Amino acid sequence: MNRRKGFTLIELLVVIAIIAVLISLLLPAVQSAREAARRAQCVNNLKQMALAMHNYESTNSAFPMQTILIPAPTGGPGTWLFESSWSAFARSAPFMEQAAFYSSINFNLTYSAKANTTVSNMPLSFLNCPSDPASKIDDASMGGTLYATTSYGVSNGDWYVHSTNWGSTNTVGPMNKSMFGPNYSRTIAMIADGTSNTIMMSEGLAGHAQFRSCMSPGSVPSASATGQFSPTNVPAPGSASAAALAELVAGCSTASGKIKAGGPVGHTRWCNGGVYYSGFTTAMTPNHNVKAVSRATGFSNGGQLVRADWDGVDENDGGPTYMSLAATSRHPGGVNVAFADGSVKFIKDTVNPGTWRALGTINGGEVISADSY
Repeated sequence: MNRRKGFTLIELLVVIAIIAVLISLLLPAVQSAREAARRAQCVNNLKQMALAMHNYESTNSAFPMQTILIPAPTGGPGTWLFESSWSAFARSAPFMEQAAFYSSINFNLTYSAKANTTVSNMPLSFLNCPSDPASKIDDASMGGTLYATTSYGVSNGDWYVHSTNWGSTNTVGPMNKSMFGPNYSRTIAMIADGTSNTIMMSEGLAGHAQFRSCMSPGSVPSASATGQFSPTNVPAPGSASAAALAELVAGCSTASGKIKAGGPVGHTRWCNGGVYYSGFTTAMTPNHNVKAVSRATGFSNGGQLVRADWDGVDENDGGPTYMSLAATSRHPGGVNVAFADGSVKFIKDTVNPGTWRALGTINGGEVISADSY
């Protein structure tokens, strides 16, 4: 009797199981290869931007300002239009083979002016990491405008203080230590720590939400009676006070009612020179996030991991905001970092906090060994 040729049900199931096992073994390798390619492109983006910054410095005898603070026409002394000015990326565009793009910008107007909407809404490929796919974000606070994002930020040192009193009483913060900042430019000669030991740029996820106006926990030493840090007891720039910072973060993540988390906020506009939009600090190690607690009065992203700032100007009557805007990425385990000498290195999330903060300063005088990061 002739037997019919073909697979039995058991044989078919065995073949399917073998194929499934092979796919499960190969898929991580494929994903890893893709991420390696994306990370390599990210490294190339940072190298090109670092080179552009150096070409800008060679031409203009200084690196570009991060932003220019413009006095508000209706405000009193010390009141500034912080979000009005163009970023360092916009200022260095001609050196990134974007001369035609640069010439279409009207720097006499803000980036949000109607005459500039075409350029401010235009995504630039070298400003977006392939692992960070958001190229445009609908910003409801600006009438629903679609702004082009960036995955990168210039270094604002190891701590950043923003105040409505820039022109008068605000004298705190690491403004004399950071590579970039408002209303000043750096030269190569100013980088006393050495260009190979000073961070120029790193990554920042587009649309990454963050805490706004988190008052400091009362358990932190020297906290004022109002529960806020004063300029004299914010963790000192350049110090390795990781314990104090960790305590502050712990207080923020549990102090229900003192926090509101908003988003998307970070790096939603490459054209904006504000630290939220095109900067970062080394106050916290890479990808250091805290868990948001939503306030009853708004914002629904409680429980999300977000970046943080403290004593915000929004809720504290114009007081300074001590911003900790960590470098963030979607690369597993760390971030790509461009140094002031033009080199790009991958720095792990587990880097020593003191070392990381020291790399954020230009003249802190710290001694950093080559194998410490």
